[in-house]
Amino acid sequence: MNYNELKEIVTRHGFVLDKYDGNCYNSNEHLYIHANNTMFDDTGCNDVLATVIFGKAKLIRILWFDKLSVSKKSLFFEEVKKGEDYDSKDLVQKIETRFGLIQNNIKKAIVKLKLKEINKDFVNKNSHKNKV
Repeated sequence: MNYNELKEIVTRHGFVLDKYDGNCYNSNEHLYIHANNTMFDDTGCNDVLATVIFGKAKLIRILWFDKLSVSKKSLFFEEVKKGEDYDSKDLVQKIETRFGLIQNNIKKAIVKLKLKEINKDFVNKNSHKNKV
């Protein structure tokens, strides 16, 4: 799999593949797949879900950061690396399956984050009523 083939899959699933220009550890050897979603913590590289390593023209390895956490105000991927070397013929299927799981985790986490906000607002409104 070359860069253009991977970029097409990544883009189709709503993610971004590029050299990370945020406050992330930038490397000439690695590209990053990130969520590019405003619900993520924007400090550091908390929306990075994978580091991609290419050889001269071919994908060699993807390190997945797919443990998603919900803080009080935002989402972030923790640095739990699960490396996968890619040389199999069912490569596209494996990557798309992983993206599907990550997208579902993001949706669930966004619901949790919104519920936290709703509960916080509810508690704040009720505590204000009790003071009056």
